[in-house]
Amino acid sequence: MDRNLYVNELIDPISKTWNMAKLQDLIAPEDIPRILGLHPSFSFSRDSYIWAHTKSGNYSVRSGYWAAKASPRGDCDLPFQGPRTDKTCPRCGMYDETIKQVLLECPPTYQRAKELGVMEEAIRDFPWILWFILKAQNSKVFGNSEVHPADTLQLACKEADFFRIARAKESIIDSEPPLIDPGSRSTVSDLLTCQVDGSWTGEGTLCGIGWILISDSQLINLGLKCFRQCLSPLHTEFEALLCEMRLLTSLSIFNVAFETDCKELTQLLDTPDEWPAFASELEDYNALKLGFSRFFLDFIPRLNNVRADCLAKKARARDSIFPHVSSSTPDWFSSVVNRMFLA
Repeated sequence: MDRNLYVNELIDPISKTWNMAKLQDLIAPEDIPRILGLHPSFSFSRDSYIWAHTKSGNYSVRSGYWAAKASPRGDCDLPFQGPRTDKTCPRCGMYDETIKQVLLECPPTYQRAKELGVMEEAIRDFPWILWFILKAQNSKVFGNSEVHPADTLQLACKEADFFRIARAKESIIDSEPPLIDPGSRSTVSDLLTCQVDGSWTGEGTLCGIGWILISDSQLINLGLKCFRQCLSPLHTEFEALLCEMRLLTSLSIFNVAFETDCKELTQLLDTPDEWPAFASELEDYNALKLGFSRFFLDFIPRLNNVRADCLAKKARARDSIFPHVSSSTPDWFSSVVNRMFLA
């Protein structure tokens, strides 16, 4: 085996998918399914690091505690403390102690600061000052970039002012009816709705996706697909969206409102920088999105997505890799299930 082999040499440069022949030749059989669950980058973007103990790929103190607790500790006989399990604030007794609660909402903390002679303005801006000091420290440690203390203080106070202004605006009740956004769903006449869903289990080697295409509540098309297991349920939900985006653009359908019952997927797409574990998927998503004239993605309750959910589960239960795209369900569906799509 070539010791200087790179990962991209295991990826087919034409299809941008894993080269099964090379994987079977070089990789232990038990590791191949996990590799196949990874989504290769279509543009061969730069590699990066992720933290494997969180869903997003970002490090958190909590996950660090539990990773340390689970790791071998040698001969050390000191007890592992771990994070506190009691979430009650020891100062005011409020449940669910958080940073926001401690710095902004805990009366004893505020009172103690006043007793120490801290000025009212400093108490009011303290959370932001603390936060910007931390940001300046991180810039120095990780980016070798120095921020002058006066600039840090000025930025913190300005951010605190912005926060208070925003809070004040939220408290004002606007009596005027909301204006319709010219780019909103209601203004697009030929907009189709595509509901998507994924099905994943930790024990299986395959996962399933399902989707339906609707126009004015009428079913136009549907699809289901079974393929190799993704790394997680969220990866499967994302893959379901990407598959339908590729398919619809190939069918020259460019005005689509996608709907998903996966709240985490919409959060991921709203804050992509916070999810480094999905860098390759996000890259494909952004590239595919450019192909649509009108593109929307909305969260819907699971009860409103039962047909796509049914298709995804049926695809996974089939236990063989296949795609199906048609205006009707496969002939192996039961009559009871078929009635769901004919209704």
